[in-house]
Amino acid sequence: MWFVIIMVIILIGALYETYAQGGKNTPGEFYLGDVWFQAVKSGTKTVDIRAGNNTMVLEYEGKEITFFHKKDKIKVKVKKIVKYDSVADLIKKENALHISPQFSTKEEAEKNLKEFYTSEKVKDMGGLLAIHF
Repeated sequence: MWFVIIMVIILIGALYETYAQGGKNTPGEFYLGDVWFQAVKSGTKTVDIRAGNNTMVLEYEGKEITFFHKKDKIKVKVKKIVKYDSVADLIKKENALHISPQFSTKEEAEKNLKEFYTSEKVKDMGGLLAIHF
């Protein structure tokens, strides 16, 4: 009996976290982890990367979108969206510190992007979208 109760509590907690972190897919709203959300809020992060070839995201160019973390939200106006087929292409054109401002050098930010978005991962997902705001 206790096992069932504990499993239900774990399931409810997991569902809450899924919802709080973007499980409810509302058009025009994008989840960000705390570090990146705070960077958007402070104005140091001006480009967000979304993996995949999501043509729906392209519809937001010139419009407002909302980034959220837990219950906090911030609206930004999308200036442009650029599609890249690889991280190497992205790094050639974008300033990595605008994507990952928590790093102290551009080289550290680029290294982090390469580690997170491996070539195989990017290929499997259909590329990367750089959302400028």
